[in-house]
Amino acid sequence: DECLFNPSPIERVVPHDGGFVRLPALSGVAVARLTAVEGTVTAADMVLDNGRVRAVFNKSGEIEALRFDGCDVPLKGPAGQLHLYPDQPHLFEAWEKLRQSYSLGRQVNGSAKVTYGANFIRFDRTLSEKSKAVVTYSLMPGCGQLQIAFEVDWQDPQTMVKFIVPTHYAGKQARYGAAFTSVMRSQLPEDLSDEAQFEVPASRYAVVSDDGERDGLFIATEGLFGFTCREGALATTLLTSPRITGEGDGY
Repeated sequence: DECLFNPSPIERVVPHDGGFVRLPALSGVAVARLTAVEGTVTAADMVLDNGRVRAVFNKSGEIEALRFDGCDVPLKGPAGQLHLYPDQPHLFEAWEKLRQSYSLGRQVNGSAKVTYGANFIRFDRTLSEKSKAVVTYSLMPGCGQLQIAFEVDWQDPQTMVKFIVPTHYAGKQARYGAAFTSVMRSQLPEDLSDEAQFEVPASRYAVVSDDGERDGLFIATEGLFGFTCREGALATTLLTSPRITGEGDGY
């Protein structure tokens, strides 16, 4: 029989046949036995809301206000900023990052084309003269997560793109996912060792919070592994475009 399978270790709500259904963790459910999920999602007038999560967007496709279960995220500026950085390491282009490049970034500005769906808001954004991105924010009924999907037409060589969420969370350390646990790294620029950890190779998630980790912001990714966090600004590296060929016999 036809079925839907949930490969993740948590219960999920997914769209199906014009509605939404619930899938148990690590299980498959026959289509005939799917459990429908009641609830509404509002996507209109630059607002996305499902009763638990509310996001208000600006004309550039960035989040001006964000609320989870009645608690506002203390944003220092619009969330979802896209920044471009030169990515020209002197030796190992495929993985090396230079600290000075992070001081040369520029924010993507300009209005985006907006499209509304039943449970999403989509923004067509121009990144540069050559490159474009489609950013889709979506909510599922009753769920407490804001989902973000990127479709990027990237044509700029030796450039890095970051997705940035500036917050007022001022805990000394940020938490990053690892293979079987997590690690803590300073997010406050206090000494040279902290400054040397400007890009953290993490396993799909990062958290910035207060010192007690009672309140914070959690970003989980499907297949992104580069993060930065400085003075409350949590960011993930969306893509880089190094030159892999033409640099000698080793490439």
